[in-house]
Amino acid sequence: MYQRLGDLVTRAAIRKCFRAPRAAVAFGCLLLGACGGSTPNSGARDWRRSPAVFQADNVSEIDALGDVHGDPAVTVRVLAAAGLVAAEAPHNWIGGRRVLIVTGDVIDKGAAATPIIDMLVTIASQAEAAGGKVVVTLGNHEAEFVADPQNSKSTEFRNELTSLGLDPAAVARGETKYGAWLASRPVAAIVDKWFFSHGGNTRGMGLDELATAYQATFTAEGKPQFDDPFLVGDNSLLEAQTWWFGSGAATSASNLDFDLAALPASHFVFGHDPGAVPFPDDPAGDRAAGEMVARYGGRLFMIDVGMSYAVGYSGGSLLRITHGVPDTATQVLADGTMQALWP
Repeated sequence: MYQRLGDLVTRAAIRKCFRAPRAAVAFGCLLLGACGGSTPNSGARDWRRSPAVFQADNVSEIDALGDVHGDPAVTVRVLAAAGLVAAEAPHNWIGGRRVLIVTGDVIDKGAAATPIIDMLVTIASQAEAAGGKVVVTLGNHEAEFVADPQNSKSTEFRNELTSLGLDPAAVARGETKYGAWLASRPVAAIVDKWFFSHGGNTRGMGLDELATAYQATFTAEGKPQFDDPFLVGDNSLLEAQTWWFGSGAATSASNLDFDLAALPASHFVFGHDPGAVPFPDDPAGDRAAGEMVARYGGRLFMIDVGMSYAVGYSGGSLLRITHGVPDTATQVLADGTMQALWP
């Protein structure tokens, strides 16, 4: 099960530090990854205000938006269609107490990421005041830019920052408002047994282990050092693709069950891959490019639909999860129509 035997040893050692049960909260975010009251890096980043993993419970409705990649028009169009922001500028939050999770890759490919970041910062404050929440997790493009702002994937974002009179290297160090925003993203979120991240591959790690590994990518002064394999390695939480595929005696479903049990959670929701994906061991069949899908009985949801104009796979949509018995998942398209996705 792709390095799981080795992971078991690591997890067993780490879990000796973590004995507190998961607290049930009506709504909020908790610090994860702290051991004995101190963190590996207790410098500039306030891990209580900006936790490594966002957590909330008892949420009636969750909306999850995949990779928007520098396209503010499609971002607004989808959020407005879902009733989360006003269709007309300044696109204020109208989502009330809803929770919106954006699973990273806000930057790159498209040429206008900063207006999206500005809007997300604004509506996050407005949602908080209304009793809701806007959470944007780290994507591989954000992590790769911070690790190396000169990397070839970040040409559009680098040019955009330069056009604004900002030094990309300074932004990557966590400076300027955009750098501070990048350096304060959670690496994942969990809301009522639904686990959200950019790429999904937890490698059987629990929440505390994920948080500890993420905190270790910051210096003692709180500066992000995102060249860590935990973030940008081929088999990482942000970069891996088709990581659930079975091999040998293992099946994709058993791999997913193994990882979900460790969190613990019941569902993976992630972006990162908008392309065609084969599902030879699922009766629902393969996934076409730009398609939002649920597979393996609702264990896995792929929500990157390639909505940016720079990708062009779809007109855009988000996933709406409604709490119930059972929970339901619906695709909300940019024209406001809704399609039942699961169960």
